[in-house]
Amino acid sequence: MPVYDTNAHFYDEQLRRYLLQFIRLFGGMHVQTGKGKDGTRQFRKVPTRLADMNRQVAAIISNNSENTIKAAPFMVAYISAMQPDRSRTLNPTFQESLQIVEKEIDATTNAYIDRPGKRTSVSRLMPAPYVLTCNIDVITTNTDNKFQILEQILSTFNPAIEIQSNTSPIDWTSLTVVELSDITYSSRGIPLGTDPAIDVATLVFTMPIWISPPVKVSRQVLINNIISDIHNMPDEDISGYYDYFGDVQQLSQHIYNPINNSVTVDGTHITLKGQYTADNISSTTETFDWTELFKTYGSEISNGISRLILRQAKDVEDTTSDVVVYINTTNDVNKVTYTIDNATLPSNDYTVNASIDPTVTDPTTLTPSVGDKYLILDNIHNRLATNWGVIANKNDIIQWNGSNWVVLFDSQSTSDIKYLRNTFSGRQFKWNGKEWLDTVQGFYGPGYWRVIT
Repeated sequence: MPVYDTNAHFYDEQLRRYLLQFIRLFGGMHVQTGKGKDGTRQFRKVPTRLADMNRQVAAIISNNSENTIKAAPFMVAYISAMQPDRSRTLNPTFQESLQIVEKEIDATTNAYIDRPGKRTSVSRLMPAPYVLTCNIDVITTNTDNKFQILEQILSTFNPAIEIQSNTSPIDWTSLTVVELSDITYSSRGIPLGTDPAIDVATLVFTMPIWISPPVKVSRQVLINNIISDIHNMPDEDISGYYDYFGDVQQLSQHIYNPINNSVTVDGTHITLKGQYTADNISSTTETFDWTELFKTYGSEISNGISRLILRQAKDVEDTTSDVVVYINTTNDVNKVTYTIDNATLPSNDYTVNASIDPTVTDPTTLTPSVGDKYLILDNIHNRLATNWGVIANKNDIIQWNGSNWVVLFDSQSTSDIKYLRNTFSGRQFKWNGKEWLDTVQGFYGPGYWRVIT
């Protein structure tokens, strides 16, 4: 059977909020019932209820009996009509985007401080206009009570009063006007005679309201890098070229970003450093704070959720081999631990059982199965070649074919980038043409890594 997508359900209680605010307009009213023995005036509160109440609640109020006499005076509110308001209909396809920067909150004092905090982008659609008609029934047992209640209400609505459905500063529908449009003074006929019915006066109010569709709220995406390329252009006319720079020599490339920090990645930590130099050395001994870095982006570090992108390609504009890591804070503000998102690692060209040093490992102690592969950490030459039955160089990959060891990967003749996974350590390595290096470990200068907020 089909599965209902609960993420598609949208309900923001908009009509409920309008009705609650309308009922609150009539709260806190009293009528004077007379004077006590000490001469002080006596008052009775006039409650306002929702007329369309839950059946179970109604039964509780009446003590589960039809013979319960309702206390009066009191007022009941209800929605009597709702109609589309074509006079206020605007462009239904209009969409507006707002960029919001909140002030940062001090974690110690829980007070706002004078610096930018979270940055949010809000995309909202045009709401639909309606006219809501709500009634208030004033139920009284005598004319004096009715006069007191009506005088308090009628002096307030002259002829309207504003209400606010919520306190959101970006909700363009929060304010509306409640206007008194009609009055039915009494529900009883004239002359009254001996009719024992309780008198009801009905006040009719209209409200122009808006029903808003859901908005899209997202973190603001900041520009991380600006890359400026300088090329050596030929003298001839290149206006007819499809790719201006495809075969043109690039003289220099400059990368600009708002932080200009570098990072170094080892087997456990990622360390935040200053801007790199030509020797890939931090240009300062200053200690850089990961928390302060995230605040620059209007965000905070969420352990196990906040992410970094580490660019593996030599071309700073090549995103095809980017690796994503999840970070966690440590006691050292300069370092975070990380977990690699294995789904973002490049696909493996080889999978080896382990790395071995052939000068230490005796091949007779191995009990390989067909297809087993090992990355060797030293040369297999001369006497070692006799023991192993194969000649191989450092960084080669050898494989057992069932009777002999053979070279599967020749490091001396391979310059292309290759990836292997060591199943023993669980780590991935990259061949750069000279040596095998851990895929993510190393130095990343400005532009070759960035924060995902």
